Amino acid sequence: MGLILGGMSSGLQVYVDMAAEALRDGTDLYGQPLPRGAGGLADQGVIVEQLAQKMAADDPAALGYSGVTAQMWRDHAAANARAVAAVAAKDRSAAVHLDASGQVVAEGSAAMDSNNQAAADNTAAIAPYTGSPAGDRQMLRELDNRTGTARNLIKASDQRAVMLAQLLRGGSPAGSAAMAPAGAMGGGAPASMGGGGGGFAFPNLSGITKTASAFQPSSNATIDAGTGANVSGRDLPPGVANEYKLQRKTILAARAISAAFPEIQSIGGFRADSLKWHPSGLAIDVMIPNPTSPQGIALGQRVLNFVLANQQKFGLDHAIWRQTMYIPGRAPSMMENRGGATANHMDHVHLATSGGGYPSGGEAYAL
Repeated sequence: MGLILGGMSSGLQVYVDMAAEALRDGTDLYGQPLPRGAGGLADQGVIVEQLAQKMAADDPAALGYSGVTAQMWRDHAAANARAVAAVAAKDRSAAVHLDASGQVVAEGSAAMDSNNQAAADNTAAIAPYTGSPAGDRQMLRELDNRTGTARNLIKASDQRAVMLAQLLRGGSPAGSAAMAPAGAMGGGAPASMGGGGGGFAFPNLSGITKTASAFQPSSNATIDAGTGANVSGRDLPPGVANEYKLQRKTILAARAISAAFPEIQSIGGFRADSLKWHPSGLAIDVMIPNPTSPQGIALGQRVLNFVLANQQKFGLDHAIWRQTMYIPGRAPSMMENRGGATANHMDHVHLATSGGGYPSGGEAYAL
């Protein structure tokens, strides 16, 4: 992956290069996933189990044993058969988890690739505006966000690697339910599944962004990463959203966003969809003007910040902005590439609420 940028200060370029190298290294950690069958463990389990059955079925008389010797043979064969059967069961169990890890490695690698591509696209869009404090600040935030997503992927992978190592050593990993295959944002096990592992760490750029936030934008800079105008404690009239078939908390969110961000001119609400959120009046889509420009990206981030700051009042279930999912109480997670700007939420902030029921008329809305 390359973050190809030009015209920026040498100091900022150093941080861009650091982030690019870290993201490349993060992808390399995944290595190649294991083939299905986990190196023959499942087949080995079948063979060993067949051996156990044969041992238990052998007739001592056919071997020339009788009396006490025959009984000792039967006891010995039965004990060995139980031990071998236990080994076969463990092999089959390990094979299942190794296969699951192989799948998660592939999913984690794909998520890392998607995150890297988003980093390249977003930094390229911001690059022409660097050289001003506001543009530099936005660039650093983007780098911090992308390396943070990569850190979360690697952290999930490390946790799986530890559990897998316990399993292969013959232990019973604590929280073994977590060994089930992960979803699209699940981490793999790069440290033990063919990747580098070891002491790799992503650079944490949060200190850099805090320092950059102290810069004062130049008079013509319009990038702002705040949370919008303060609309707390005031009645919120209908805004730009069509409130038809929206539930109460969704209406509150739509009105609050309209009041806090007068530059927002379109908010979508009820519509048909395969998921429940929009058809049930639980979700809105806040459309961002000029969404690929640094100003548009910053506006979307401000809307997202506003939503997260008021998540309890909105009963927030989740929010999505620029292919990243935000769920209260969890780390942000990169989504799969859905093939287009709108499908990937590159041009709007999507948010879903707990609803709160449909309005009966006469409700007053305020934060």
